[in-house]
Amino acid sequence: MKKPFILLALPILILACNLASPQPAIPPELTISLNPVTVSPYSDATLHIHAKNTGNTDWTNHSLAIGYAKVDGGLSMFSINQVPANLPAGQSLDLDIPWKVDINDSVGNYELRMVLLDEKNYEVAGTKTPFVYSQPVISLVVNPPELTPTSPAVIHAEVDNRNGADMPAMRFDILASLQGEIGAIMLLEVPLTLKAGEVFTQDVPWQSDVPLPAGQYTLQAVLLTDPGSVQIQQVTVNVTVKE
Repeated sequence: MKKPFILLALPILILACNLASPQPAIPPELTISLNPVTVSPYSDATLHIHAKNTGNTDWTNHSLAIGYAKVDGGLSMFSINQVPANLPAGQSLDLDIPWKVDINDSVGNYELRMVLLDEKNYEVAGTKTPFVYSQPVISLVVNPPELTPTSPAVIHAEVDNRNGADMPAMRFDILASLQGEIGAIMLLEVPLTLKAGEVFTQDVPWQSDVPLPAGQYTLQAVLLTDPGSVQIQQVTVNVTVKE
């Protein structure tokens, strides 16, 4: 009579042990996305964040730290924002955050990172999503490449933003300076709004009212924010003025 009793009691014992064992915590839902997925210096972008407290206890004094870093760039990140995340159990947070992209680093593959921090500022969970950081490319061509003190020239300038994002409120300058001398001549200064995929072109006539001194000249094209005059990109070419 003992054997049937043992067979019946064994499943009950296993069930009791399972009920007594602590159940693994359900990880919170965290997602972050970026629109557009390719950004450029000082372009306008929007981050969308989602967080859900999937546990059984309320989040008190929790926050979401949001930043960016290069892919495989280690654990540290550059901060974008920090958002309170005091969510009752089962509740979620959805938020759009505007971002004026202020990355001061090389172009390439980056990732957005979002980390849930508890009341002691310890990391509870995190997520990330990739994006591309691109800068416009400036080119200058002077025709003819060698000048005389009175000969005219045409400077062909291009700002290629085919791989970038919209860049409003910019300024494009072209300056000429005689090497070894202080000061420069402003040949072009125009406000500029670069659209994603756009190539801006400009032909600039260059002929001085007085004969140019012979020597080596440096032409510099600069893309800046306007206002603010933060330099985004530049390129220089050398031009010879012969006697």
